[in-house]
Amino acid sequence: MSKRPGIVWFPYFHCTVLYIAITTCNTFTETYRKKRHKDIKRMIQIMTKLAVADNSGAKLVRCIGIKGTPKLASVGRLLTVSVKEALPGGKVKPGEKHKALLIRCRKEWSRPDGRRIRFDDNACILLTSELKPIGSRLFGPVPFELRRGNWLRVLGLSGRQV
Repeated sequence: MSKRPGIVWFPYFHCTVLYIAITTCNTFTETYRKKRHKDIKRMIQIMTKLAVADNSGAKLVRCIGIKGTPKLASVGRLLTVSVKEALPGGKVKPGEKHKALLIRCRKEWSRPDGRRIRFDDNACILLTSELKPIGSRLFGPVPFELRRGNWLRVLGLSGRQV
């Protein structure tokens, strides 16, 4: 992993980190970023299809509601979802309505240290009405931003944290 500017692909974590060069302008004494990106963190809206990253039995869900305002969601937001595809004999059935926690987004966002994180898919985990995970395992990487939302139980179920 190099610290040069550019995009670095981590195949083990299935995510991309964009390093941004910070240089000094010759005419001014201030520093500026060579590549400026707006910090757009909200990626998921109503009617978005999401993969399920736990072993609850659901494979595909559709977002039908987002808790709070604005009605756009980023990593760590609570969603209301409807199960569209599920494994036979799983804990959930198609057509059921559940709460979900958004854990991965395709839209990249930036961290305070300048790194930009992006995942390969939009994924969530299903929760009970008491906001506890339905599944006992989590598949794929989980961002550290869930720590701010007090989702330490989800971080404990995950094997990889990015």
